[in-house]
Amino acid sequence: DWVFVENSETGILMNQVIVEEKGTAVKPPVLPLDEAPKGMRREVFALDEGDVVLTFPDNMSAASYDDLESYLQLFLRKAKRRAG
Repeated sequence: DWVFVENSETGILMNQVIVEEKGTAVKPPVLPLDEAPKGMRREVFALDEGDVVLTFPDNMSAASYDDLESYLQLFLRKAKRRAG
């Protein structure tokens, strides 16, 4: 629960913030599901609840593959707990 201020790299805890002037939310650009940035690949796996989208580098090293594999195993364990 952090607040970030424009032109600052510092985050502020939400419970320490006093809003003097409300700004507008800025949404990051979203690429179409079938479009990946140059040098990247995008895979889409459809679930009943919505799509799972993976975007990853075209030229992944063996070490990065190992890191990604470990992270995805952790992600799946956490998703299993949430799914019951």
